[in-house]
Amino acid sequence: MKAVPLSIFHATTKDTELMGYNIPKVNGPQMCLRESLAHMELFFALVTLLRRFTFIWPEDAGEPDFTPIYGATLTPKPYCMKIQRRKSQEEVSRLSTESERSGPNGCKDG
Repeated sequence: MKAVPLSIFHATTKDTELMGYNIPKVNGPQMCLRESLAHMELFFALVTLLRRFTFIWPEDAGEPDFTPIYGATLTPKPYCMKIQRRKSQEEVSRLSTESERSGPNGCKDG
């Protein structure tokens, strides 16, 4: 079984063959298109999470430590957050309609 080079080089200056695998020279529009699509997908994923959930830093956790962990890549230290699902637009509309029907002290009329 041959090993596949995954984390060595990401681009070449000319078409290259490495361990039987063809690594084409990638630059210009092809590379930009892939990168743009990846950025767009990450953006949509992040926006979807932010629209559906509220991220809350725990009160007892203190200040976050942004010191990176060094390895093959720089990664942040792991930490825990509280995640709450946001109310849907229908729930917000229903709750505001119910509060309009309530009396001045919060009790329902009738």
